[in-house]
Amino acid sequence: MARYAQSNAAITIVTITDDAYSIFTAVMLKSLMLHYRGNAPIELYILGVNVSPAIKRKLARIVEPGPVNIHWTDINDALLVRLGISEVYTKRSVFYYKVLIPYILPDEADKALYIDSDIIIQDDIYNLWLMDVSDVPIAAVYDARVKTAQEGIKNWNELGIDPEAKYFNAGVMLINVAYWRQCDIRHLVLECVKKNTGFLWHEDQYVFNVLFLKRWKELDGRWNQFPEIESRKPFLLHYSGHNAKALGGAIPDLFFQYAGLTCWGRYGSVKNAVRRQEVIRFFKMHMVMFLRFLKLKQ
Repeated sequence: MARYAQSNAAITIVTITDDAYSIFTAVMLKSLMLHYRGNAPIELYILGVNVSPAIKRKLARIVEPGPVNIHWTDINDALLVRLGISEVYTKRSVFYYKVLIPYILPDEADKALYIDSDIIIQDDIYNLWLMDVSDVPIAAVYDARVKTAQEGIKNWNELGIDPEAKYFNAGVMLINVAYWRQCDIRHLVLECVKKNTGFLWHEDQYVFNVLFLKRWKELDGRWNQFPEIESRKPFLLHYSGHNAKALGGAIPDLFFQYAGLTCWGRYGSVKNAVRRQEVIRFFKMHMVMFLRFLKLKQ
């Protein structure tokens, strides 16, 4: 891959986490630090959902000393009400909080790199950051699992969508923040959710693909690569930390290698922590699904 001339302008990265997902965030941060070769500071904005002060301190220790400055935004009802979006967002997946990105960043930030927490960084993120998105809403990677609109947007026919249009994965997005502000992305997403309830497979990913169909820039697939693709080395390995099978397959050695370099400790304690957090997330996920089912039956 081509290497670019260095610049000292800050890199803006955004991720989302909660206490149960913190160990995956820790691995992502540690791998980011070990592979970054740039001179520019990294301004890391973390959208936190019920993240305890103790977890915040542990994550801060991973990037100290270094070029990464962490900025926390605690997601709570007061913030959502202030932004006028609490009605829908408090009842849906936390990944919808990606639409808060333009509103929690400084006004001068016109671009941001969103990265899911369940990603291991294997290349210098600076090479991705320098790609131009000034003429598109986002740049992203073609989804190797879902592939087309026909697979990912079940009501494609009703929406007049080309069924063969490429479908992207929303786990890594280089975002044109200026455009998201201009079009007021939070309300575009809300309207899409309201109009397409019942078809929201993969939640926010469905919505972003509907909104940005054929208007997104395709990145090299190595910038968001699933573990089953073994024919090439990934730049960003998206192992899907919420998937217990992923942690039981080809990924654990690499995952635990990085986790063992953090204050989560060595292999044994890390493995136990992962198991505990997977159980917590499993019950949370199914409780949300059950509550949605009850609401639909009313």
